[in-house]
Amino acid sequence: MLRRMEEICRAKGLFSKGASIVIACSGGPDSLALADLLRRMAGRWELRLCIAHFEHGIRGEASIADARFVEEQAKRWGIPFYMESADVPTYARERQLSLETAARRLRHRFLSKTCDQLGFDWIALAHHADDQAETILMHLLRGSGLEGLTGIRAKNGRLIRPLLEFRKQELEDYCLDHMMEPRLDATNEVPEGTRNRIRLKLLPELRKEYNASVETSLLHLGRMAGEIHDFLQTELQRVWVEAVRWEGERPELSQEAFRQLHPTMQRVLLRAYLAALSDGSTRDMEFIHFEKVRELLTDGMTGGQCDLPHGLRIRLSYGWLHRVADSEQEYPLCEVKVPGWTELPAYGISLWTELLSDAPKETGALEYYCDYRKLRSRIFIRGRHEGDRISCSGGTKKLKELFIDTRLRQEQRDGYPLLVSGEQILWVPGIRRSNLFPVDEGTKEILYVRMGRKGDSRYDEG
Repeated sequence: MLRRMEEICRAKGLFSKGASIVIACSGGPDSLALADLLRRMAGRWELRLCIAHFEHGIRGEASIADARFVEEQAKRWGIPFYMESADVPTYARERQLSLETAARRLRHRFLSKTCDQLGFDWIALAHHADDQAETILMHLLRGSGLEGLTGIRAKNGRLIRPLLEFRKQELEDYCLDHMMEPRLDATNEVPEGTRNRIRLKLLPELRKEYNASVETSLLHLGRMAGEIHDFLQTELQRVWVEAVRWEGERPELSQEAFRQLHPTMQRVLLRAYLAALSDGSTRDMEFIHFEKVRELLTDGMTGGQCDLPHGLRIRLSYGWLHRVADSEQEYPLCEVKVPGWTELPAYGISLWTELLSDAPKETGALEYYCDYRKLRSRIFIRGRHEGDRISCSGGTKKLKELFIDTRLRQEQRDGYPLLVSGEQILWVPGIRRSNLFPVDEGTKEILYVRMGRKGDSRYDEG
């Protein structure tokens, strides 16, 4: 096992000679075997080691006894020991997390802090092949994409997992052969939490009724998915440069470049892009979320948007997908009823529309009309988007410049209502009408719009 572990560390480049490693040790057979194997490698590899134990407070006196056991073992080996205690149940309750999630979050926080304070290179975790099979199956049940099917990575940032190719039984036998008596966590035998139920109920049933080697099959799936994922990540680096631009600190995704990609590459790029918008994580985004955004990019027009977990809203504007700023979210896209009144409380206005056969003889700044049958889509009111332009004589004009010319105050600009059809701005009420869809001799039906308030007798539907 020692030879195998050294070969794995070399082949996967987990660490090099002279590395410093924080060993996460709970006192169970997996982490105890990991600590002993690294201890035995330390001389030839010139390793600096320490053992770190997180006492989670879930099992009362048993948790405290685990901590004492690991500390005594570290002393016998002559390895520095570090520990931290926390009340995981209270932390989980206050933040509405599962015990498993809360414990993992606090444990990783402690391990990272210890590694930083000591100036060490790596944090070694004791995940093994059975953990890998459980993880792949869990991700499969959740509807994971390709990345989820790769399971646990042997090296992720400064986290390393040298035991991923060892089965749990091998690690238990190793402890027995070397006369180590690991601690046993009774909570691992309780079918509560997704992972425990998979390990204690689902996998035994699959082994019994469907595939006696189901773990091996899952591991093969994970290995193949990992190879495909690594290839696609290499392709992603090339595609990203062509499809993504940066506006300040936020990335924008090109609709044109996206449409030219194979659907598989679209999904890879989209996952990376949404991760960049979400502080590196897409943990709570499901397949349906990614497909909604992909559909927006392949078939959508300016103004189309999607709401995603954690309050993330994205919008398509003139061929570029971007994250909607908090200020923009206050001014949604609202369809305007034709004919009749449309109340728009987000903008503090109402619109009256009707269809006429003859153009009005006179109109004021709060009135607009055009050839209704020339419109390519329904009409909406929305707030301004980056890059907005309005068609006028001689070409187009930036909406930003129009607002500056009319001396509209900065705080009024985001929520200023714009009448739009598809990607076209038709009317900036009180400021400018576009020259699109003019009424001419061939016009059969005229759309008339007036900004007013419902109940105003001059524009009442009756």
